[in-house]
Amino acid sequence: VAGLVKLQLSLQTFVIGFRALGWSLVLLTFFVLAASATMCQLVQANLRSMEMDGELREWMFKRYGTFGRSFWTMFYVTQSGGWPNYVDPLVEHISVWYAVFFFAYVMIVVFAALR
Repeated sequence: VAGLVKLQLSLQTFVIGFRALGWSLVLLTFFVLAASATMCQLVQANLRSMEMDGELREWMFKRYGTFGRSFWTMFYVTQSGGWPNYVDPLVEHISVWYAVFFFAYVMIVVFAALR
């Protein structure tokens, strides 16, 4: 009987842990969706600009040009350690203000929420 109580307690703890994990994933998905929509909108003016280098415009479109592409890129930014690869070209060639956005995103989502 004592063994069954311990088993029941272990299962309850397991279920509660999965609930917390589920809500964490919902919150994380919300952050990624919000950041994706924001980035997709922020780069649109640059994508339409003919003054920009064609190679850079193509790079921006492949990463942030549509909501789906932006979502996939922000997923990589969130889950991989290679987020500077997706940020540096924007900061170096377009605007330093992208650094502000990504600094906040990385601090809030990548470091605070995931660690």
